[in-house]
Amino acid sequence: MIKPILNDHAREWHLARFTEFAAAKFAIGEPISHASLVIHASQDVNDQEKLWRAGLYAAAYSFMSCEGIWNSWDVIAAGAMPERILPWLQDNWPGIHTRKERRCVRTPEKFAKCLLSYRRWMDEEYPALRAKSAKLGPNAEYDAWWESADTIQYFGRYIVIRFLELVRHWGFMRGAIYDIRAGGEAHSLIRCLMLFRPELAEELATADAEFIEAIASEVRDEFKRDHGLDISWLNYSILLCEYRVAYEKAHEYPGRSHDEELEYLHSRYGDHWRSRGLQSGLYAARAAIDPHVCLGEKNNWLGRRYEVAEWLRKYDTIWSDVKYDYNASIAAGRPIEWT
Repeated sequence: MIKPILNDHAREWHLARFTEFAAAKFAIGEPISHASLVIHASQDVNDQEKLWRAGLYAAAYSFMSCEGIWNSWDVIAAGAMPERILPWLQDNWPGIHTRKERRCVRTPEKFAKCLLSYRRWMDEEYPALRAKSAKLGPNAEYDAWWESADTIQYFGRYIVIRFLELVRHWGFMRGAIYDIRAGGEAHSLIRCLMLFRPELAEELATADAEFIEAIASEVRDEFKRDHGLDISWLNYSILLCEYRVAYEKAHEYPGRSHDEELEYLHSRYGDHWRSRGLQSGLYAARAAIDPHVCLGEKNNWLGRRYEVAEWLRKYDTIWSDVKYDYNASIAAGRPIEWT
């Protein structure tokens, strides 16, 4: 049974706040901003290298880590991985940062198994999958890729969604996600749906995937009809989870993904790669693709800003770097709009 979410606001409040949350995220290139960094940094590489980098992104879920790996192991070198990758990871483990969603690969041994599993998938599964999927309709194609990618060791539901979107962007597949993938470990999304359908909270806690998908679709339609939010299934599936964290834990806000990457670059992980002579392309990529107003290196912050996440409950305010002046807001202790 899924743990119910504590809720002290009406569903209408949550519908309005989620709409604002999504708009603020979209305005600064979230919620898939770190995938965008990988895309920008891979403009001039061939398709095989792009596919390899997609797997590195999925394995680490951190731009700096996958950049550190691909700078040492391009797709050709990766063919010689079996005997060499574990010693290399052990030597460079101080530079391998993984987000909390990648708890399953937090040892060099597990990370090596993940990379080797992905490399085998590239060699053995991908060619047949590509040939098969070309004959399928969009939804069936997505399901075929989903089932295949889900066999990669230590990927899992959360990462497969993001991995498939990256390979879809690069044209390796056509089909896009068409539901919230309620099967498996989708607890965070389901608990968020309870905020929009509190009368169904108990039922959602024990319901099967088909019922959950039906409610998710109803809520998505309601956002479009009543709030003008026409949201893709990809963004919907991600933002349900992120809004739940924003409301329940005050650990999520528009701009957090950008802030995390900057924080990691200035951490001991970044120190490791700099000590090896590797120069990150993070600053250049961010300057090229992201609104400068949300970049801490240009606006006097170097990491996550959890204080602005607290203002959702304190002031009924969704943080927006486009709307609010961060430095003035911190000085005042409340959101201050740009003048």
